Amino acid sequence: MTARGQDTLMEEKDAEGGVLLRGINGRRIALPAVVAIFVLVQIAAFTADPEERHANQAVAALPAPARLDVPNATAFSASARRDISDWAIPSAPARHAVPEAAAFPAPTRHALSLEAAIPAPTRHALSLEAAFPAPARAPYARPSASGPLIAAHRGASRYAPENTMAAFRLAETMGADCIELDVRATRDGRLVALHDETVNRTTNGKGLADELTFGEIRKLDAGGWFSPAFSGERVPSVEEVLDEFGGRVCLILELKQSAAYPGIERELALLLIERRLDRSSERGPVVIQSFDTAALRRMRKLLPDAAIAVLVRPRQRLASRDLAEYRRFADAVHLPASSARKAVIRRIRAHGLAVMVWGARGKRQVHRLLRYGVDGILTGDPRSVRPDHIK
Repeated sequence: MTARGQDTLMEEKDAEGGVLLRGINGRRIALPAVVAIFVLVQIAAFTADPEERHANQAVAALPAPARLDVPNATAFSASARRDISDWAIPSAPARHAVPEAAAFPAPTRHALSLEAAIPAPTRHALSLEAAFPAPARAPYARPSASGPLIAAHRGASRYAPENTMAAFRLAETMGADCIELDVRATRDGRLVALHDETVNRTTNGKGLADELTFGEIRKLDAGGWFSPAFSGERVPSVEEVLDEFGGRVCLILELKQSAAYPGIERELALLLIERRLDRSSERGPVVIQSFDTAALRRMRKLLPDAAIAVLVRPRQRLASRDLAEYRRFADAVHLPASSARKAVIRRIRAHGLAVMVWGARGKRQVHRLLRYGVDGILTGDPRSVRPDHIK
């Protein structure tokens, strides 16, 4: 027998041979009464709320360390416990290793963007500019203190016939950072500096450029239409321009109607590679520009290290998705002055693209572009945008 007062149960025989239990303080409890109490407890358990019973079972099934991670589980209502039971089933280490995204089904997880993982205040504070790297290739990579690039549009075309060696040389004399010229192919596959589809406007000849041989075009006078002082100027070949100015001054080469000249991109790439002008350099870099983005993508594949610029037409809309796509293969957007609004320029730069504006006229417009922080201005009068001239 144990000491009196201990909470134990002991069997002993009664006078009639029945089994008795001696419990607390030695009081006798008949076995049928104990059985009845046990049965009542079980009935109460099974008639309880099924949801509550399932929640209790889910928590009870956890190993001790996992149960400790569910604080005061019994303090939750049955429905609340049911909601956490699925999450409580893994052991504590496994549960901590599973990121929040794992609670979503796979398709939903994959659809979640990184943006959703950023708290709202932080997300709103992030600017698009921080999401895209700034342009790194020359000529756009230059100190802001240097001011915008001054690019001579078809040479110094206000003072000399466009796309001629005379206009290009004059542009360099006037201090232009870049010389811009148009590139077309002749019938025999030579590349020439010519803007129009025909030779009618800028020479004394007639006809489509791609229906004339290089020899036929070279015989034409490309200067007399502008002024008698330039009579005898010829349509230059692209090789001639590269050989005189390549590596000495920045050249912006515009591919014209490349779809009409199959292989023009490869031909231009070969000319640049032969002269080691296919890589961006601070001294005499080359930029390839075009309205044709498919041609620019081809140029990017042919010349991975060259600077590429997308030309934008007047009234052309520039959505953020367009700029994000341009950033995949281009370094800059060359924008018409009529579209060069402050918000547009900021949007372009926020996507990591440089901005050069063409068609600017007058000191007032140039002043406005300088305030907006453009990277360059294309003009037929390089002197008109020099800082010492517009003050």
